[in-house]
Amino acid sequence: MTEKNELDERFPRYSRVQCIVTAHRSYGLIVEVERTVPGFVDLADISSPPVTAADWPDVGAERQTLVLGATNDGRLRLDMRQDDLQLADSAVDLPGAMARWSEARRAHPDDTGPRQSFYQSPDAALLLNWLIAGKGRGSPVESVLELISDAPLEVRQTIVTEQTGRALHGDPNATSIIAALSQACGMDVSTEVLKQLLTEQPPSAEHLAGLADALTGHPLTEPLRRWALASPNPEIRDIGAGIADGHSG
Repeated sequence: MTEKNELDERFPRYSRVQCIVTAHRSYGLIVEVERTVPGFVDLADISSPPVTAADWPDVGAERQTLVLGATNDGRLRLDMRQDDLQLADSAVDLPGAMARWSEARRAHPDDTGPRQSFYQSPDAALLLNWLIAGKGRGSPVESVLELISDAPLEVRQTIVTEQTGRALHGDPNATSIIAALSQACGMDVSTEVLKQLLTEQPPSAEHLAGLADALTGHPLTEPLRRWALASPNPEIRDIGAGIADGHSG
Protein backbone atom coordinates (compact mmCIF):
# COMPACT_ATOMS: atom_id res chain seq x y z
CA MET A 1 0.00 0.00 0.00
CA THR A 2 1.30 3.44 -0.92
CA GLU A 3 1.70 5.70 2.10
CA LYS A 4 -0.56 8.74 2.38
CA ASN A 5 2.41 11.12 2.61
CA GLU A 6 3.86 9.72 -0.61
CA LEU A 7 0.54 10.15 -2.42
CA ASP A 8 0.20 13.71 -1.13
CA GLU A 9 3.63 14.50 -2.54
CA ARG A 10 3.08 12.79 -5.91
CA PHE A 11 -0.45 14.10 -6.39
CA PRO A 12 -0.85 17.57 -4.83
CA ARG A 13 -4.32 18.67 -3.89
CA TYR A 14 -6.23 20.32 -6.77
CA SER A 15 -3.86 18.96 -9.40
CA ARG A 16 -5.33 17.29 -12.49
CA VAL A 17 -4.87 13.57 -13.12
CA GLN A 18 -6.20 11.12 -15.68
CA CYS A 19 -7.97 8.08 -14.30
CA ILE A 20 -9.64 4.91 -15.60
CA VAL A 21 -12.98 3.80 -14.17
CA THR A 22 -12.66 0.22 -12.93
CA ALA A 23 -15.98 -0.33 -11.10
CA HIS A 24 -19.26 1.20 -9.99
CA ARG A 25 -20.26 1.13 -6.34
CA SER A 26 -23.29 2.46 -4.45
CA TYR A 27 -21.17 5.35 -3.15
CA GLY A 28 -19.55 6.25 -6.46
CA LEU A 29 -16.77 5.16 -8.81
CA ILE A 30 -13.68 3.03 -8.25
CA VAL A 31 -10.81 4.24 -10.42
CA GLU A 32 -7.11 3.79 -11.07
CA VAL A 33 -4.54 6.51 -11.64
CA GLU A 34 -1.41 5.73 -13.64
CA ARG A 35 -2.62 2.11 -13.80
CA THR A 36 -1.39 1.36 -10.29
CA VAL A 37 -2.73 3.94 -7.84
CA PRO A 38 -6.21 3.16 -6.49
CA GLY A 39 -8.75 5.92 -6.14
CA PHE A 40 -12.43 6.70 -5.92
CA VAL A 41 -14.91 9.41 -6.90
CA ASP A 42 -17.71 9.96 -4.41
CA LEU A 43 -21.12 10.09 -6.07
CA ALA A 44 -21.42 13.79 -5.11
CA ASP A 45 -18.20 14.48 -7.04
CA ILE A 46 -19.11 12.77 -10.31
CA SER A 47 -21.18 15.50 -11.88
CA SER A 48 -22.77 18.88 -11.29
CA PRO A 49 -25.72 18.76 -11.45
CA PRO A 50 -25.92 15.24 -9.97
CA VAL A 51 -26.71 12.37 -12.33
CA THR A 52 -28.05 8.88 -11.72
CA ALA A 53 -25.84 5.79 -11.85
CA ALA A 54 -27.16 5.10 -15.36
CA ASP A 55 -25.27 8.21 -16.54
CA TRP A 56 -21.99 7.50 -14.77
CA PRO A 57 -18.91 6.89 -16.95
CA ASP A 58 -18.68 3.28 -18.10
CA VAL A 59 -16.13 0.89 -16.68
CA GLY A 60 -13.03 1.35 -18.79
CA ALA A 61 -13.73 5.02 -19.51
CA GLU A 62 -10.89 7.51 -19.06
CA ARG A 63 -11.65 10.80 -17.37
CA GLN A 64 -9.83 13.93 -16.22
CA THR A 65 -10.19 14.46 -12.48
CA LEU A 66 -9.10 16.82 -9.74
CA VAL A 67 -7.23 15.50 -6.73
CA LEU A 68 -9.01 16.21 -3.44
CA GLY A 69 -6.52 14.35 -1.27
CA ALA A 70 -5.26 10.96 -0.18
CA THR A 71 -6.87 8.65 2.38
CA ASN A 72 -5.06 6.85 5.17
CA ASP A 73 -5.58 3.53 3.38
CA GLY A 74 -3.60 4.71 0.36
CA ARG A 75 -6.30 5.81 -2.10
CA LEU A 76 -6.80 9.06 -3.95
CA ARG A 77 -10.07 10.89 -3.53
CA LEU A 78 -10.91 12.47 -6.87
CA ASP A 79 -13.41 14.93 -8.33
CA MET A 80 -14.92 14.77 -11.84
CA ARG A 81 -17.25 17.78 -11.59
CA GLN A 82 -16.74 20.01 -14.63
CA ASP A 83 -17.31 23.19 -12.62
CA ASP A 84 -14.46 22.23 -10.31
CA LEU A 85 -12.15 21.27 -13.17
CA GLN A 86 -12.85 24.61 -14.85
CA LEU A 87 -12.11 26.43 -11.60
CA ALA A 88 -8.75 24.69 -11.34
CA ASP A 89 -7.93 25.49 -14.97
CA SER A 90 -8.79 29.17 -14.52
CA ALA A 91 -6.99 29.72 -11.22
CA VAL A 92 -3.47 31.02 -10.85
CA ASP A 93 -2.90 29.22 -7.54
CA LEU A 94 -6.01 27.32 -6.47
CA PRO A 95 -4.38 25.54 -3.49
CA GLY A 96 -3.17 28.89 -2.16
CA ALA A 97 -6.54 30.57 -2.67
CA MET A 98 -8.37 27.68 -1.01
CA ALA A 99 -6.02 27.77 1.97
CA ARG A 100 -6.43 31.53 2.41
CA TRP A 101 -10.22 31.24 2.09
CA SER A 102 -10.31 28.49 4.70
CA GLU A 103 -8.30 30.63 7.11
CA ALA A 104 -10.53 33.66 6.46
CA ARG A 105 -13.65 31.58 7.06
CA ARG A 106 -12.36 30.23 10.38
CA ALA A 107 -10.97 33.52 11.67
CA HIS A 108 -12.68 35.54 14.39
CA PRO A 109 -14.69 38.46 12.93
CA ASP A 110 -12.38 40.94 14.67
CA ASP A 111 -9.31 39.35 13.09
CA THR A 112 -9.19 41.00 9.67
CA GLY A 113 -5.74 39.70 8.74
CA PRO A 114 -6.84 36.39 7.18
CA ARG A 115 -9.52 38.14 5.14
CA GLN A 116 -7.10 40.70 3.79
CA SER A 117 -4.68 37.92 2.91
CA PHE A 118 -7.43 36.12 1.02
CA TYR A 119 -8.44 39.27 -0.89
CA GLN A 120 -4.83 39.67 -2.01
CA SER A 121 -4.96 36.29 -3.75
CA PRO A 122 -5.12 36.66 -7.55
CA ASP A 123 -7.92 34.09 -7.44
CA ALA A 124 -10.10 35.78 -4.80
CA ALA A 125 -12.80 36.98 -7.21
CA LEU A 126 -12.73 33.72 -9.17
CA LEU A 127 -13.18 31.65 -6.01
CA LEU A 128 -15.90 33.90 -4.58
CA ASN A 129 -17.81 33.70 -7.87
CA TRP A 130 -17.60 29.91 -7.67
CA LEU A 131 -18.72 29.92 -4.05
CA ILE A 132 -21.64 32.34 -4.46
CA ALA A 133 -22.93 30.17 -7.29
CA GLY A 134 -23.29 27.37 -4.74
CA LYS A 135 -20.46 25.22 -6.08
CA GLY A 136 -18.49 25.08 -2.85
CA ARG A 137 -20.22 22.36 -0.90
CA GLY A 138 -20.60 23.14 2.78
CA SER A 139 -20.23 26.90 2.25
CA PRO A 140 -23.31 28.80 3.51
CA VAL A 141 -24.35 31.63 1.20
CA GLU A 142 -24.48 34.02 4.16
CA SER A 143 -20.80 33.52 4.97
CA VAL A 144 -19.81 33.92 1.32
CA LEU A 145 -21.85 37.14 1.04
CA GLU A 146 -20.15 38.44 4.18
CA LEU A 147 -16.73 37.83 2.63
CA ILE A 148 -17.85 39.54 -0.57
CA SER A 149 -19.23 42.57 1.26
CA ASP A 150 -15.83 43.27 2.84
CA ALA A 151 -13.85 42.70 -0.35
CA PRO A 152 -12.06 45.50 -2.23
CA LEU A 153 -14.10 47.34 -4.84
CA GLU A 154 -12.42 45.67 -7.81
CA VAL A 155 -13.22 42.22 -6.42
CA ARG A 156 -16.87 43.15 -5.83
CA GLN A 157 -17.14 44.64 -9.32
CA THR A 158 -15.74 41.47 -10.88
CA ILE A 159 -18.22 39.28 -9.02
CA VAL A 160 -21.21 41.48 -9.83
CA THR A 161 -20.20 41.67 -13.49
CA GLU A 162 -19.90 37.89 -13.79
CA GLN A 163 -23.20 37.10 -12.09
CA THR A 164 -25.16 39.93 -13.74
CA GLY A 165 -23.91 38.88 -17.17
CA ARG A 166 -25.05 35.34 -16.49
CA ALA A 167 -28.43 36.56 -15.24
CA LEU A 168 -28.97 38.67 -18.37
CA HIS A 169 -28.47 35.55 -20.45
CA GLY A 170 -30.91 33.37 -18.58
CA ASP A 171 -28.82 31.62 -15.93
CA PRO A 172 -31.44 30.92 -13.23
CA ASN A 173 -28.83 30.48 -10.52
CA ALA A 174 -27.30 33.90 -11.20
CA THR A 175 -30.76 35.46 -11.45
CA SER A 176 -31.60 34.15 -7.99
CA ILE A 177 -28.56 35.73 -6.31
CA ILE A 178 -28.02 39.15 -7.90
CA ALA A 179 -30.48 40.85 -5.53
CA ALA A 180 -28.50 39.55 -2.54
CA LEU A 181 -25.26 40.52 -4.28
CA SER A 182 -26.50 44.09 -4.67
CA GLN A 183 -26.78 44.33 -0.89
CA ALA A 184 -23.37 42.75 -0.30
CA CYS A 185 -21.56 44.73 -2.99
CA GLY A 186 -23.44 48.01 -2.83
CA MET A 187 -26.37 49.20 -4.90
CA ASP A 188 -24.22 51.73 -6.76
CA VAL A 189 -21.86 49.00 -7.95
CA SER A 190 -24.71 46.71 -9.03
CA THR A 191 -26.60 49.49 -10.81
CA GLU A 192 -23.59 50.72 -12.78
CA VAL A 193 -22.62 47.19 -13.80
CA LEU A 194 -26.19 46.42 -14.88
CA LYS A 195 -26.43 49.59 -16.99
CA GLN A 196 -23.13 48.81 -18.70
CA LEU A 197 -24.01 45.19 -19.43
CA LEU A 198 -27.46 46.08 -20.75
CA THR A 199 -25.66 48.05 -23.45
CA GLU A 200 -22.83 45.59 -24.06
CA GLN A 201 -24.73 42.32 -23.61
CA PRO A 202 -28.43 43.08 -24.14
CA PRO A 203 -30.73 40.25 -23.05
CA SER A 204 -33.43 38.64 -25.13
CA ALA A 205 -37.04 39.49 -24.35
CA GLU A 206 -37.45 36.12 -22.66
CA HIS A 207 -34.44 36.59 -20.40
CA LEU A 208 -35.37 40.18 -19.63
CA ALA A 209 -38.85 39.10 -18.55
CA GLY A 210 -37.44 36.38 -16.32
CA LEU A 211 -34.98 38.73 -14.68
CA ALA A 212 -37.64 41.41 -14.15
CA ASP A 213 -39.91 38.83 -12.51
CA ALA A 214 -37.12 37.70 -10.19
CA LEU A 215 -36.35 41.30 -9.21
CA THR A 216 -39.93 42.45 -8.68
CA GLY A 217 -39.95 45.26 -6.11
CA HIS A 218 -36.13 45.54 -6.13
CA PRO A 219 -34.39 48.84 -7.03
CA LEU A 220 -32.51 47.13 -9.87
CA THR A 221 -35.76 46.98 -11.83
CA GLU A 222 -35.54 50.72 -12.48
CA PRO A 223 -32.49 50.55 -14.81
CA LEU A 224 -34.07 47.50 -16.43
CA ARG A 225 -37.28 49.45 -17.03
CA ARG A 226 -35.52 52.50 -18.47
CA TRP A 227 -33.39 50.43 -20.82
CA ALA A 228 -36.37 48.40 -22.00
CA LEU A 229 -38.57 51.44 -22.65
CA ALA A 230 -35.83 52.97 -24.83
CA SER A 231 -35.37 49.81 -26.90
CA PRO A 232 -36.22 49.81 -30.63
CA ASN A 233 -37.65 46.32 -30.11
CA PRO A 234 -41.42 46.57 -29.43
CA GLU A 235 -41.43 43.31 -27.48
CA ILE A 236 -38.72 44.65 -25.17
CA ARG A 237 -40.64 47.93 -24.78
CA ASP A 238 -43.78 46.02 -23.83
CA ILE A 239 -41.83 44.25 -21.10
CA GLY A 240 -40.50 47.60 -19.93
CA ALA A 241 -44.06 48.91 -19.63
CA GLY A 242 -44.90 45.88 -17.54
CA ILE A 243 -41.98 46.52 -15.24
CA ALA A 244 -43.25 50.05 -14.68
CA ASP A 245 -46.56 48.56 -13.59
CA GLY A 246 -44.85 46.25 -11.11
CA HIS A 247 -44.73 43.12 -13.23
CA SER A 248 -42.92 41.89 -16.36
CA GLY A 249 -45.89 41.48 -18.66
